[in-house]
Amino acid sequence: MFEKEISWRECEAEAESVLLSALTPTQVRQYRERRCFDVCVNGHTYRIYLGQSYNVHRGKWRYCAIPCAEMPPQYSMLAQFLMLTTNEARFLEIANRAAED
Repeated sequence: MFEKEISWRECEAEAESVLLSALTPTQVRQYRERRCFDVCVNGHTYRIYLGQSYNVHRGKWRYCAIPCAEMPPQYSMLAQFLMLTTNEARFLEIANRAAED
């Protein structure tokens, strides 16, 4: 079996494609325009920004739940999106939280 070495830019492009395939058309538009998108869960609206650390915002709070540091941020955004939409309570339990500056 051969392994192909790919660049970080190629990894990010693939990760972005996977992320966008999981989002609604409205979320895709938000991401393309602002590099963030909104997620509504149980009456709460979260905004997930491109990034990995403290990039999930709700009201005055920022949350940090990084699945793995060695991956493109788009994969982190996808993991955060999936955690929020499948088990918001668990996401809030494991995420670090800080007040907005």
